[in-house]
Amino acid sequence: MNALLQKSLGYEFKRPEILDEALTHASASSGAKWNERLEFLGDAVLSLGISTRLHARAEQFKEGDLSRIRAALVNEGFLAGVARRIHLGDAIRLGRGERKAGLSDQDSILADALEAVLGAVYLDGGFDAARFVVDRLFQEELEGPLDHLIARDFKTELQEVVQGRLKERPDYVVLDESGPQHARMFTVAVTIQGVEMGRGSGNTKKSAAQAAAAIALRKYAGAGQVRKEM
Repeated sequence: MNALLQKSLGYEFKRPEILDEALTHASASSGAKWNERLEFLGDAVLSLGISTRLHARAEQFKEGDLSRIRAALVNEGFLAGVARRIHLGDAIRLGRGERKAGLSDQDSILADALEAVLGAVYLDGGFDAARFVVDRLFQEELEGPLDHLIARDFKTELQEVVQGRLKERPDYVVLDESGPQHARMFTVAVTIQGVEMGRGSGNTKKSAAQAAAAIALRKYAGAGQVRKEM
């Protein structure tokens, strides 16, 4: 299985044990090394690899847009999609219960494993090897049009409005967390000066907070209703 994965990556490990560690989830570690540390490293490697490629197209976009594009390419859902393209879930080592529950196809586990694999490539072959793998995995996205990845960051927009008018920042609180472990749903509320201004739901706290901020913007900021006297 690892041979097929290495073929998909376009990289053959000199030290296969590093790849084994990257593919080992905590539920299957049995006291052995698992992929948390490599995930931490891979997150930085991925960000730098994507940034390096985007720098070549910097003249086409403003700095803020480049940051949004990078954020879109490295978010959990997008990484999980890349992981599915190379059938990474088939290679991840999970505990028996987690495998039976279908967690090998859970976005967070796939995204974490992909970052861990990139961290493993970096340790095994250096940054040039890791950048080659990033380029290979993200080739379609990085060479195609990127405008569709410039998504609105509602949290940042709301914060700018509130700070400009009230010199304060919005507060976010998780109101509810429900559903099975592999399909969690979160409900988040955004408040300003103790007043709830929006409530949103999503399969991550981040997406739920974005939904709440979007509602707050439509409800108050666009109508100019964020006022000192609130």
